[in-house]
Amino acid sequence: MMSVIRPCCATCCNRPQQVAIERAYGSPYGTNARRASCRVFKWFVMSPSPVAQSYELLMALALVGLAIAAISIYVSLPFLGRLAPALPNARSSHKTPVPQLGGVFVLAGALGAVSVFAPSGAMSITIACALALCIVGAIDDVQRLSISVRFICYMAAAGLFVFSEGDVNRLAPQVPYALEFAAVCLALFWFMNLTNFMDGIDGIVVAQFVPVFSFAALLGAFGLIGLAEGAVGAALAGALLGFFIFNKPRARLFLGDAGSVPLGFLSAVLCYRIARDVNVLAALAPPLYFIADASLTLCKRILQRERFWLPHRKHFYQQAFDAGQSNWSIIARVALSALALCALAFAGLGEDSNTLLWLGALAILTVGSLLLSLARRT
Repeated sequence: MMSVIRPCCATCCNRPQQVAIERAYGSPYGTNARRASCRVFKWFVMSPSPVAQSYELLMALALVGLAIAAISIYVSLPFLGRLAPALPNARSSHKTPVPQLGGVFVLAGALGAVSVFAPSGAMSITIACALALCIVGAIDDVQRLSISVRFICYMAAAGLFVFSEGDVNRLAPQVPYALEFAAVCLALFWFMNLTNFMDGIDGIVVAQFVPVFSFAALLGAFGLIGLAEGAVGAALAGALLGFFIFNKPRARLFLGDAGSVPLGFLSAVLCYRIARDVNVLAALAPPLYFIADASLTLCKRILQRERFWLPHRKHFYQQAFDAGQSNWSIIARVALSALALCALAFAGLGEDSNTLLWLGALAILTVGSLLLSLARRT
């Protein structure tokens, strides 16, 4: 008499007869493969894995950040035009005054969502610095601050963050701590400024940073960086999408310094921690277009002996806009390029140095092709 054979997994493949046949006569996949498939099914579907749970949390944070930012902007927009209008100047692409301070609502949406749904002390100093930069930027939007005051505030935020990281878990432990401290502070300072420089046409910051922050959220979901960093990335991506409703061409609201400077700071912090915990390609590839456009333009102006600290319209995206390329066309290419760069960064996770070099070369080619397309004349 044949004994009753229990199924390998009573919850998802309750087929004892099939299992008996496979054990008696063999299976093209084997019993071990069936058991493994059952475990995978239960891991993803029957009892959500830590990755799935983190993914659900981060998606919720993005949606809450989007909702808070969009609703708060919708309610406040009628009053912002009188408070801090952005007047046309030598650097701007708009012809009529447009309200600013949109960054206040992006930060409020993102950090509000994080504080309620994913409270953690891991990013507390970073968030405090970002809020301080948002306040400084808002003051600068309403009443212009001097370059020296902004320099001191930006460097103070950068220095406080690097000091809070300590000298134990460092990016480059083989380098003297003082040298690394100064280098990281300067990198953070440059990223804050370049984000401000690149915020010159409608929607371009959203096109660049939604993929960057989403990629950080993905790394957080997989546990490659801290979940707190992933939560901040997800909430910022959602809040920027809520802001884009009002910033898409033709924009009804600008980020202002209250948004571009703290967003540059937060993206630089996430890139720093990705470089430290994952690899340099994963940190630098997603925002590489902003880095390349701003850095190449600055170097060109210095070589031409221009007063590079003054407003100008010599960035690649500005020249493309002035040459007749549409705003939508420019930001669409920036977004697609950023997504391609995120894909290259994801492909490099866990790879050896040679593979990372090849992927880095592809990232440079991707950004180079984008810059060439922006430089062409219509």
